[in-house]
Amino acid sequence: MKKILFVVLLAMAQLKVQSQLNFGQFNTPFAGVNAMGYNPAEIVDSRYKFHLNLFDLGFAASNNFVGASKDLVTTDQPVINDSNRKQYYIQNLDGAQKSGYAQVDVKLMNLMFQLSNKHSIGFSFGTKAFATVDGVSEKLAKFSYDSKDASTYGVNNNTDMGVNATAWNYFGITYGRQLFNKGKHYLKFAVTVKANFGIGNEFVKFGNNTYVNILDRNNLQTANGNFTTGFGSAYLDNKDKNSFQVGFNNVGFGTDIGFIYEKRDGKDYTYTMDCITGRVRNDLNKYKYRIGFSVSDLGFVPFQRYTALKSVSFDSTLFNVTEFNVFKKAYQGSNFKDSLNSIAAYDGLKIDTSKESYNVMTPATFNMFFDYRIWKGFYVAANASLSFVANNSTASLVRNSFVSVVPRFDAKVLGIYLPISYGLLAKEVNVGVGMRLGPINFAVQDILW
Repeated sequence: MKKILFVVLLAMAQLKVQSQLNFGQFNTPFAGVNAMGYNPAEIVDSRYKFHLNLFDLGFAASNNFVGASKDLVTTDQPVINDSNRKQYYIQNLDGAQKSGYAQVDVKLMNLMFQLSNKHSIGFSFGTKAFATVDGVSEKLAKFSYDSKDASTYGVNNNTDMGVNATAWNYFGITYGRQLFNKGKHYLKFAVTVKANFGIGNEFVKFGNNTYVNILDRNNLQTANGNFTTGFGSAYLDNKDKNSFQVGFNNVGFGTDIGFIYEKRDGKDYTYTMDCITGRVRNDLNKYKYRIGFSVSDLGFVPFQRYTALKSVSFDSTLFNVTEFNVFKKAYQGSNFKDSLNSIAAYDGLKIDTSKESYNVMTPATFNMFFDYRIWKGFYVAANASLSFVANNSTASLVRNSFVSVVPRFDAKVLGIYLPISYGLLAKEVNVGVGMRLGPINFAVQDILW
């Protein structure tokens, strides 16, 4: 376990330079279909009558325990060993619980249409995945970092500690419409309904009263501990891992919902063309400022356990660390179960081999922004995204909350964005850059590392 925790947190530390996970976070009216996952209301009264995104890749990762030194950014890579590890991989020892996450969002063939000045629809398809470690005590994190450090020995209390890796496909249909447009006040709304198709999930979630007593680097003792676990897939069964069993019982539900209010200048942007009156000029900006609220990725993904293992409980059981060498491929459900059975002779160790289906709640965010037009094509926006999960029974909370300020220049063909963000998990400031050049979008969250 100590190696697993450290490797996961370390991987999340090394991936600090990353692309912006969602281009819609730049609050540009030119985001179009790219903003549907952040605030779907952006497709209403968009700058585009039709907007197609053929491919989009977003990635983000962070943790609050260990960071990679800038000294590692060199062509002459240093050799990392016990004597210099702390120089290159710097620990954050603030007494708080340690967490980390990584997220990937791959969008394929997403599109939107404006049906009229008041109505728009959109379609989205893609794959999402996340890995998270949450609720690790600082002492246990330090032990995973350096098991020779005697200061890490003793009782380690861990509240709601969990490890989770989940991937799923989704297909969404978005409908948005104008709710109110009178004088200088304009309000629009959109909702996305998604079908979530689970690809795979593996999780371990420890109970509130679980603690580990590290006697020394070779011996661990647990008392009144328990954890639930799942090795699930929508496709594989336990008998034949090459067989597929896709059905409606494997389909979950998700939704995004958003509102945007605009304080407009009150000018008339309608015109007449081909004897049709009331056409609206979508190529011009109409607002002085606007405010948006949205909730994204609220839903769940169902999985079938392909390994008959639901939970494990233990009571005052003494383990020698060498016993855990049997967990050579713990990420494989059958190996994990067989390894547990091999040490099941220990007093107080109980294994529940139920094989029931379960749901993983998708990691949701509540988003808000304030976007202000300074002069002509120059704007500045303030954003906040707060992560939450409706049910944390499978440890699917991704602590990706952040606040940001985004100065930008927006024109018809060119957009330049300078996001300055503060991550609430790592407690660090990132200065990034983004660009929209015709149909191509690109963004990097941190250019200073």
